[in-house]
Amino acid sequence: NLSFGFIFLCIPIITLAEIIPVTISGFGTREAAYIALFSLIGIAASTAIAFSLAYLVFTFWVPALFGLAFWIRKEYFKKDNSCSC
Repeated sequence: NLSFGFIFLCIPIITLAEIIPVTISGFGTREAAYIALFSLIGIAASTAIAFSLAYLVFTFWVPALFGLAFWIRKEYFKKDNSCSC
């Protein structure tokens, strides 16, 4: 079983492994850390990688898409505030 306590313990360790400048954006090292830590409690490597990719999507790509949408919206509705008196 994967408990929230175990996840909260693993995420900081995985983040430290992720910021080691071995690969671009931590790809590979993050997944290896997930596999190593999750295998301690008997979770399969494929499940650890799936969890890693899901965590990456929900913590990076989803907020990035929202930010892109707000930026596009801001640029679309940008008004010229100069005075033409």
